[in-house]
Amino acid sequence: MIKPLQLTLLFMILLFGSCQKKISDLEFEKNVMTEIFPDLIDNTSVS
Repeated sequence: MIKPLQLTLLFMILLFGSCQKKISDLEFEKNVMTEIFPDLIDNTSVS
């Protein structure tokens, strides 16, 4: 049987692993939008 501490550590590793992936997915989508719609992005972004 898995001890509660091991279960907690496993859960935290999975949680942080999925967070890192979501950040990279968001960055990827941002780059795709910038490449596909550069004029739209330039008009809507506030500098």
